[in-house]
Amino acid sequence: MLKVRMLLWVGFAATVLGCGGGGVPVHPVTGTITVDGTPTAGIGVTLVSEGSAAMGLTGVTDDQGAFEIVAAGGYQGAPTGTYKVLLSAPRAEVDYSSNKAPVEVQFPPQYSNPNSAELTTVEVGDGDSVVTIDVKTK
Repeated sequence: MLKVRMLLWVGFAATVLGCGGGGVPVHPVTGTITVDGTPTAGIGVTLVSEGSAAMGLTGVTDDQGAFEIVAAGGYQGAPTGTYKVLLSAPRAEVDYSSNKAPVEVQFPPQYSNPNSAELTTVEVGDGDSVVTIDVKTK
């Protein structure tokens, strides 16, 4: 009977206190990406950590160019640290009802090369981190 009580107590404590599964705390990271001043939907945003193993920090812009970073596991935000902001151009949508070829947005390589010195960086910590980038294609 003592073993059963002990198991019940451990189960109760784990439920109330948590099992430590939350891992590293994350902080909100949001922003706006425009292309030559125009909000563009479908731009992929990836944060690449400088000095830690944080992975899976991504977002996608909406019609207003706004995005929110989501970490692997569905957590909204990123752990504390310094990150490079990588962008990937949206895929061109094909309109099969017309004979027009899809127009693809081509980003200069400095927006998607993790070794580029020109990448925007963001410091993530307590509070909200906001990123604003205007991609220059012309």
